[in-house]
Amino acid sequence: MRMLIAKGGGRVILVDCDLRNPALSAKAGMLEIIAGKARLDDILWHEPASRLAFLPVVANITARPLE
Repeated sequence: MRMLIAKGGGRVILVDCDLRNPALSAKAGMLEIIAGKARLDDILWHEPASRLAFLPVVANITARPLE
């Protein structure tokens, strides 16, 4: 569904919130943005063909997903 919206011209951002099994490896992600260590514009990944944006999460050993 999100791909159809993006291809139809809508703005779509997919956010990876699974701290235990992040979908992609990245140097920084959602947690760094929340902590003020990174800017959203620097972290977002863009897929030009579908116009989909993706916000990764970084596997961080200090993250405690159960809390």
